[in-house]
Amino acid sequence: MGTDINSIVQVNITRDTRYPSLPGFGRGAVIAEFETSKVTDDLLGDDRYQLYSSINGMISDGWLTTDLVYQAALDYFSQNPNPGTFMVGRKDSGDASWTAALAAIQDDFADWYGFTIVTNQPDDALEAAAWAETQMKIFGYTPSQTGMYGVDSVATAGFWRTLAPGALANFQVVDDGKIGVSLDGGSVVDVLDIDFTTTAASAGFFTSGDASGNLAAFIVPVADGEFDIDLDGAGDITVDSIDFTADASLDDVAATMQAAIRAADVSLDAVVVAYVAPNFVFTSDSTGVLSSVALSASGGVGTDLMAAGYINSGTATQGEAAQTQDTSLTEVAATLQVAIRAADVSLAAITVGYDDEFVFTSSSTGDTSLFVISTATGAGTDLFGATLLNGGNSVQGKDAVTGGTDDLGTTIKALNYDRTVLSFSSYAQDSGLAPGSIQFNWMGMIGEGFPYDPGSQTFAYKSLTGLKIEELSAGKISVLKSNYINFLETIAGIDHVSGGQNGGKVMSGEFIDIIRGTDSLVSTIQLYIFGAYTSNRKIPFTNDGGIVLKNQIFAALKLHEGYELLDTVSPDDVVVPLVSEVPAADRANRTWTGITFSARYAGAVHAVEIQGNITV
Repeated sequence: MGTDINSIVQVNITRDTRYPSLPGFGRGAVIAEFETSKVTDDLLGDDRYQLYSSINGMISDGWLTTDLVYQAALDYFSQNPNPGTFMVGRKDSGDASWTAALAAIQDDFADWYGFTIVTNQPDDALEAAAWAETQMKIFGYTPSQTGMYGVDSVATAGFWRTLAPGALANFQVVDDGKIGVSLDGGSVVDVLDIDFTTTAASAGFFTSGDASGNLAAFIVPVADGEFDIDLDGAGDITVDSIDFTADASLDDVAATMQAAIRAADVSLDAVVVAYVAPNFVFTSDSTGVLSSVALSASGGVGTDLMAAGYINSGTATQGEAAQTQDTSLTEVAATLQVAIRAADVSLAAITVGYDDEFVFTSSSTGDTSLFVISTATGAGTDLFGATLLNGGNSVQGKDAVTGGTDDLGTTIKALNYDRTVLSFSSYAQDSGLAPGSIQFNWMGMIGEGFPYDPGSQTFAYKSLTGLKIEELSAGKISVLKSNYINFLETIAGIDHVSGGQNGGKVMSGEFIDIIRGTDSLVSTIQLYIFGAYTSNRKIPFTNDGGIVLKNQIFAALKLHEGYELLDTVSPDDVVVPLVSEVPAADRANRTWTGITFSARYAGAVHAVEIQGNITV
């Protein structure tokens, strides 16, 4: 980066209420992680940002109406008037953190001010808030329950949803479907030969725990292994005196167990045992819904093979009945679920459902819970493609939140952040709703406010186009207001951003317009004085030179009086010490110290008290 103007013109303003600096006060931004191929026009800088002047420009550039970046921009551009300028910033998948991403975007292009990020993780929002506090921008985030003081939320599972799945007829002709599945950030599992035309009945099976490192435990010196096996619900049969001393591999161990099972009882003579790394799989010889294999400890005197270090417990999977051609998208979802569960033991508890869209849900919960669908390798019909699943998006799971302890509202309020705004919404990106239902209240707030001069408007009481209003209890409204969390409400039939004495505030309790207006004042003073440097041969270090400086400062104050950030100002409000009053060392360094000014914020009226007396 080039020389920072702060090193040449230092302006410090004490708010009776604190301080900042940066231009770009009329441009909002959304920062998200996406591929450079997402947009048709080349990204600017080091592939870090793109500028737009309309929502139509985003559509032309390749953004889909189901993209959350588009949804945020729509809430911004839907206001009338709107700022007419917008930035999309790109977090690269290789960035070490949100801090690193924001810093890289800032290095490439600094002319943006109010911003949000696309994430449903509270920790990401905290990181962005901390960065904004050092950079003197305003970060806004629209959370749902995780941001609300006093409201608990449970841990949620990550899921992948389709956005516009194809018609049933498109699935009914596919007998070789394929998709790639990644669970909780793990490697992609290819699920192949998915058949929506007919499905044969499947056998029940039992899958051991991870046995990949257990060979030594079996062969040295187990000659009396035992367990109970229940085939197809017929009752436990003890298999004992299993001798592994001649085995040299886990495949040999599987063969030894199979031989012992088949010898234990005539009803077991077709049970199959195989080692499918890293598990042993015990499969019934029958198929259908009654087909099953269950293993348990026998309780005998031999070595318990169900214990850790051997079979290591495990899970039983019931057989499936034969199925004819799927006759509904609900049946298509069931077929997908069976195929995915059978593809890998790690996927044995995922679920697939259909309710106007397919939803693939992880078996885990928390902020590492994630489900991703992609194109599989190998031959077959790509279900991920158009006319079938037709693409989709992932929603990451969330950790449980205890309201009043670890919710965003409590955390950021305790940090006393001047540069973070929370605006609660039941339709936020962490709500799990489909993209078309997501809204970004903060982007609507700055879309409405940024067309106006900094400090000339309050952000409370503003009606926002296109954003849904909350149905909140009086208790929740009281909690939100007391914690400086904005929201949308209706009073006297008018929908608006929450007002009163705590509406339109950042999380420190200061008003948003004071922060933005003060930033503008600092920037204006810097630019006016720097302009005087560059437009004059020099500003002499004389009392006449001091008048030049005073005039620039007063001009900036007068401009912001016109913005109604400040009450009436006069030249006497700016005090420039005489040259004789500036220390000699500072004069030698050509630094005019001791310059001060005072002014009063004009503020805004958010509530009134009226007393009247009417007589006959």
